[in-house]
Amino acid sequence: MKKIYALILSVAIVSLSTATSWAAEAQATEAKVLKITGSATVQLPGQSAAVALVEGMSLPAGSTITTGAGSEVQVQPFAGGLASVAQNSTVALEELSVNKDSSGVVTKQTATLNLKSGNLVSTLDPSRKSINNYGVRTPKGVAAARGTVYSVTVSQTGSTVATLSGTVTLTPVGGGTPIVIDIGSGMIVGADGAVTTTSLASLVQAEAAAGTGGNEGSMTEAVAAAVTAVTAAVANNSISSVTAGSTDGGTAVSVLAAVVNVASQANPSSAATFAQAAVTAVTSPTSSVAASGGNATTAAAAVTEAAVQGAVQTVVTQNAGNPAAAQAAATAVTNEVSTAATTAATNSAASGGAQVNTGVIAGAATTGATTGTTNANTATGANVPPPVTTPTAPPAETPTAPVVVPPTSTPITPVDPTVVSPSGG
Repeated sequence: MKKIYALILSVAIVSLSTATSWAAEAQATEAKVLKITGSATVQLPGQSAAVALVEGMSLPAGSTITTGAGSEVQVQPFAGGLASVAQNSTVALEELSVNKDSSGVVTKQTATLNLKSGNLVSTLDPSRKSINNYGVRTPKGVAAARGTVYSVTVSQTGSTVATLSGTVTLTPVGGGTPIVIDIGSGMIVGADGAVTTTSLASLVQAEAAAGTGGNEGSMTEAVAAAVTAVTAAVANNSISSVTAGSTDGGTAVSVLAAVVNVASQANPSSAATFAQAAVTAVTSPTSSVAASGGNATTAAAAVTEAAVQGAVQTVVTQNAGNPAAAQAAATAVTNEVSTAATTAATNSAASGGAQVNTGVIAGAATTGATTGTTNANTATGANVPPPVTTPTAPPAETPTAPVVVPPTSTPITPVDPTVVSPSGG
């Protein structure tokens, strides 16, 4: 009898072990096409010809997406992930899988995208970083992240990685020491294979001096692509796919504000453009803010403050040795961003978007300028006074419709530490 019991117990243990092992194995999944702007095609695995890409289409591993000029495709590789394929790009979905435990809970979700050419911006939910296993393959290696916003470009002149939140780790082809690219940093791999990793601001400034900022594959373009991708995701509410599957306008705005802040630090001369795009996105009637019933004035103020803070911090740092020049530069960029943001909000309202209080936006710009100056002074040891802001009013012909912010609205922190720099990338 004891032998029978022992045999039954042995069989049960083996069965349990087999079930657990099966549950832990990776199971193939598919990516979903969320949004298409312009035209794009996909070549499915086993097919010799590409077909038109359609919104809502599910794509298995082995599919290759190609976008046309002026086009963009937003793909959800897994829950909490958004891959924005820019114009004139080709991306292959190399691996798509999930691992689940015996109760069906996802313990790991994997996506590897092979960027053959063009630009790809990836937005990953930091709250899922313990299970996210995401990477973008480049000729240099795989740029991997878990809870990050980063822009990867591959061109004939080389490749770039720009980190706008969190941390990205690039594992070189054939092994070697991994390269860590922290928030606000970028990596450029030249055609000769030489690698340069430093701050985005330094890289963009060097490109401006050389007149190469507008070139294909430049870091300047990579930073701008990240802003374009995230603003588009917020404007059409695709960002909900990376904010715990919810239409949380506050979280979406925090992600956008974080990206705009770092982008403006990297390229202060484009801060007004970034702010204009961000304000237009959050006030759109189809945005994450509208979908969640959020307050558009609060959202517009948050992204404006973030843009000003980032831009002012850089221009004050660059002119720290000359306080008068630093204050003048900070004043100029603050007024430029404030004017662009208030004009964008007013124009959006006139076109059917949310009504906002432009006075609140202007006030947020002043707050961002003060914070940016303080941050720069702390970093450099300088004593530059805050800028004197006198924002230009929006065009008179554009109607302004001020709205009082509801007393119950919750202010959005422009730079949410959990979004900007989640530990572990």
